[in-house]
Amino acid sequence: MKKLLLFVCAAITAISGNAQSTLIGKSFTVEQLKKNVVNKVVSTTNTNETANLNNSIAKAPELNKLSGNYVEASFNEIYNCSEANITANGENVQFSISSGSATFTGAYDATSGIITVNQQNAGTYTDARGTFTFEFVGLLENAQTGQINVVNGATFTASDAGEISCNQKGYGIAISDFEPAVGSSYTKKDLVGKWWTLSWETRFMPVNGTNECTANLYSEGYKDHKFNVSIEDYEYAVNVYGFCGLGCVALDIDDELNVSISAGQPIYVNPNVTTEEDIATYGQYFYVVGCNIVGTSLIPDYNKVVPGKLSGNTITLSEYLLFRSRNDAEDMGYSLGAVADGLTITLNDGNFLAAGTTGIEEIGVTREEKIKNTKTYNLMGQQVNRATAKGLLIRDGKKYIKKN
Repeated sequence: MKKLLLFVCAAITAISGNAQSTLIGKSFTVEQLKKNVVNKVVSTTNTNETANLNNSIAKAPELNKLSGNYVEASFNEIYNCSEANITANGENVQFSISSGSATFTGAYDATSGIITVNQQNAGTYTDARGTFTFEFVGLLENAQTGQINVVNGATFTASDAGEISCNQKGYGIAISDFEPAVGSSYTKKDLVGKWWTLSWETRFMPVNGTNECTANLYSEGYKDHKFNVSIEDYEYAVNVYGFCGLGCVALDIDDELNVSISAGQPIYVNPNVTTEEDIATYGQYFYVVGCNIVGTSLIPDYNKVVPGKLSGNTITLSEYLLFRSRNDAEDMGYSLGAVADGLTITLNDGNFLAAGTTGIEEIGVTREEKIKNTKTYNLMGQQVNRATAKGLLIRDGKKYIKKN
């Protein structure tokens, strides 16, 4: 398989000078940052992959075209995805992220497409632990030392392909204040100065599809779910960001409209593994895994491809899949949950992101029609199956070499 993984705007008042000075100018290693995230554990790696996937800008989009629902795809060795909302008003753009728990605002330059977000108050959020006060800061990587420097802002670029990408290493939502709830075991000392969430090599990708399934996620029992997703179309695969509300998976589609998800794709950080020994045994992530049904039990099959079919713009998977860690020597592992057969991914009327283009294209043309109408030939002019053919091939009038 070809690996492609590859806002109502309001005035935001600055936080106090004392709070602003707590993190700006400090440097951290990646491991130090990872150990101090309160909301969820993340990891990162040095990579240029995201930059290579970003589309070059032909022209900056109009401000009003930025408003809408997005999937925030943050590359942390794998893609962590969550829904976000962006609202444009006046000359400003407001981002609402992490299920609405944090917001930040930037000024938009309609000529360059750049959104400048200065360090600022990023709202408050209350849960059983107490009330958090957040601040937005930028994260800049020192190319020589590999350390992450906390800086007083970040810029984002809006492309005419509909994406908004962070131009630095990323950004962070820091906890600048905390008021414990009555009876809470947490104190200000425990949480102030730590991170609510970190976002690395981020792309905000417009929602252009839905993912529906019956799933038992987080041991909550089987229930119906519907997730907004961002779907990116390549010649040999479709990437689905926000798959089952988690990360990104790549699906292959052949000329006969058969769909497959290769087993073993990492989908979500496993919070149960806390030591190097755990990581070596179970892996750092939950993986997409096929399974076999024995009686009433779902038995993980780590080599089994999950099959499906494309009809129109809807992909339907025809077997169960699991989100599992690797197993230990006794075939025991951690489970995030199981998804029943009948999972669907629907591309909204053909409006999907096409990699390497300058915008949403082929409106009204279904994915099925696109595949059927684009044939693959060898140099002798014979039609071949692009999923199995090798060598020098011709597709859509273009020559390319397929090795495997």
